[in-house]
Amino acid sequence: MKVPADAESATGPLTGGDDEEPSACAECLRRGALVGRLSPRIAGLLGGGRRRPTGLLELSDDDLVEAVGGQGAGDELDRFRREFDARRASKELTRAGVDCVCRHSSSYPGDLLRLSDPPAALYVAGGRGRLRALLAEPVVTIVGGRAATPYALEVAATLGRGLSAAGVTVVSGLALGVDAAAHRGAMKGGRGAIAVLASGADVPYPAAHRHLYETIRARAAIVSELPPGTAPTRWGFPARNRIMAALGQLTVVVEAQEASGPRNTRAPSRSSPFEPAARLPVTRPGTAPTSRPSWVAKSAVISEPEAS
Repeated sequence: MKVPADAESATGPLTGGDDEEPSACAECLRRGALVGRLSPRIAGLLGGGRRRPTGLLELSDDDLVEAVGGQGAGDELDRFRREFDARRASKELTRAGVDCVCRHSSSYPGDLLRLSDPPAALYVAGGRGRLRALLAEPVVTIVGGRAATPYALEVAATLGRGLSAAGVTVVSGLALGVDAAAHRGAMKGGRGAIAVLASGADVPYPAAHRHLYETIRARAAIVSELPPGTAPTRWGFPARNRIMAALGQLTVVVEAQEASGPRNTRAPSRSSPFEPAARLPVTRPGTAPTSRPSWVAKSAVISEPEAS
């Protein structure tokens, strides 16, 4: 069943925040709320693995409901969309301390529009003005394994701090291991970081990183395509990787398994599986890349030096 959007409110700006220009329209707020509502169903559809919902987020609202809703859920979801109150949703964002920018807003990160499935709404904790300032500088995405070696943690923290001190914004996912090390380094470097979550922007995950989350939220920016209060599900991690890759002019993978999520964090223009542009054992004196770096490829891998 098709649910018509209110002709007056569907494209009218509703949410404000820390800027003079309203930031999100009712249509995009509703889409974001729908994705959040469907998140557990998407998780069930994809099973227990961290599979990316390839193609699902490209679907229209009606097609997404049909694909994910399941038998008997269509009426409930249609009622949810009909009764969605954008102004109430905007007030809930304010109560959660979360802003929102939609793809119709000039504050929306332009690089995300190159995705085949850009988030209709991007929820921001820390303020969209701060997000815009961070994205106005060069941006590097740093990702890597959760069960990281001391070498990987050292490299990630050093890279994060050095890039930040040089005025480069560091993007990562707040995960255990490399992500958190990169964030901590970036926050020490002075420029700051952007954390992209697989939960709502107001939901610190993992819980062990609550202090790091609060530090980034207070001084930089936390973003998510899921509305406030949304719990993380396994599909959300590969889905958020596409956002991290799109935001960065370069993606650096620090020590990850071949089939891991970080290895599949790739620029939206790359349709093939992630392939490293360079392998860089950077902390051992006298080492050199095993292949010629190619920054144009938007990707590099840093791996632990082999024992000599």
